[in-house]
Amino acid sequence: MLPVLAGCAIAAGTMILVMVLISLQRRRRLIRLRLAAGQQFLLEDEITHCCNQLAQLDTGELEQSRETASQALAQIQIALVERQVHLMVGEELLQLLDRRVGRLNRLLTDGAVAESAVPEAEQRTPARSGRYGPGSSQPPARRSQLERMLRDRISQHRRTLGN
Repeated sequence: MLPVLAGCAIAAGTMILVMVLISLQRRRRLIRLRLAAGQQFLLEDEITHCCNQLAQLDTGELEQSRETASQALAQIQIALVERQVHLMVGEELLQLLDRRVGRLNRLLTDGAVAESAVPEAEQRTPARSGRYGPGSSQPPARRSQLERMLRDRISQHRRTLGN
């Protein structure tokens, strides 16, 4: 009889343990469902808030801001082309100066002026490293292309200001 009672006690204990585990699982599921419901409520509230903000946007104000940004971009591009032209002019001047100094040095070394009167430091031509390198010529199409781009940008900008 003792083994039967022990078997019943083990079965009862197992049943209680299973019922406790089922109860814990139900609680966890209930907590997860409550958490999901709370998150859903918060997300719905946030979506409603964002929709209200979108409905309140003024398209005229956005268009005006876009137009202002577009004009600023056009002015920046014009300034960039002007700066490129300015740099190219400076490089041309440096090349011309280099050629002039080279000619003067050749005249000095050919005997037009006595070598003893000219110090060695003045005879050397300073090395200039421009965008195209010393002694190299820039392609003429590049400058005309930049000038044309500048004129096009200026005329385009004037047209947009006129509208």
